[in-house]
Amino acid sequence: MVLPVVNVIITYHNEGEELLHQAIDSINSQTYEGEIEIIVVDDASRIKPMLPACGRRPVRLVRSEHNIGLPAARNLGLCHSTGEFVAFLDADDIYLPDKINTELSALLQWDRAVMVGGQGYIHRFGKVWLHEPPLVRKYFGEFQTSSACLLPELARLDVCTTYLFHSCGFIARRSALDAVGRFIGSYRWGEEWDLQIRLAQIGRVGYVPQPGYRYIAREGSMTRLQNPLKFESMAEIYRQHRLAVQGLTRAHKRQMRTTESESLLLATQLYLERRDSKSGWRCAWSSMGRKPSFWGAKSIIRSTLHLLLDIMNIPPSSSPCLPRGTGVTWYEGARQ
Repeated sequence: MVLPVVNVIITYHNEGEELLHQAIDSINSQTYEGEIEIIVVDDASRIKPMLPACGRRPVRLVRSEHNIGLPAARNLGLCHSTGEFVAFLDADDIYLPDKINTELSALLQWDRAVMVGGQGYIHRFGKVWLHEPPLVRKYFGEFQTSSACLLPELARLDVCTTYLFHSCGFIARRSALDAVGRFIGSYRWGEEWDLQIRLAQIGRVGYVPQPGYRYIAREGSMTRLQNPLKFESMAEIYRQHRLAVQGLTRAHKRQMRTTESESLLLATQLYLERRDSKSGWRCAWSSMGRKPSFWGAKSIIRSTLHLLLDIMNIPPSSSPCLPRGTGVTWYEGARQ
């Protein structure tokens, strides 16, 4: 039996030689006996990627001359790949040895499956824990299933409200990726989740209960930063799928609308901390449009005051319009 070719797309942006080699070594160490082609996408890095001199798997380098962002960099890698199956890895993360073999073996069992994902270790804030997708706990209980399985068809609705697999935590059919339009380049967070939602609408989702990767959130990464663009992207993902996915229940839509509003409130808070009152004002009004609330009304008042103070070039801390010491931090969810 001829095993299919798997492409692993590594996105690189100034991570440095040590981390990149560690990521590539984790692919070279895979137990999968078929061909694995590694494509490193350099997203206009200042620190040029230095590829290993030799290795078990072929490595190709693709470079973007302009910084296009993580989702578009993955799409660029897809354009230069030819394998029937595709997996993704950031340059500061690593695969565990059986990752590709385990997930691909499961995917090949099910014709209707468009992707298979699994567990992984998350390294963040100096702590390490095993990420188990909430959807799996919902359908298979606290102790999960002991073997590879397909999630029920209804999982296509629940994935709209719950993050599923990390970017390095799944493998997908290229034909399915092409069918749903690949990654959306404008998102600054959650682009892999958005892609998985769209994939789940055209086929089944498989799951393997073995850890397959280590996801490392470093200082300065989007997952660590309090970045308003992250929360704006989150709100937009919820909005897009709340309007587009067929069959969502009222409970699904209510939960999605609430999270949209809360995400925009967080974005408002962070914009005000950055003295970007115009963007904060925009997000505040958008939040109220999604779901009116006390905090939404308060955010409109706050952002309007900040906008007026900026126009008059008055620092918020010295304004009689805002309580001293609370000129910025006010939304109770801002640090959640």
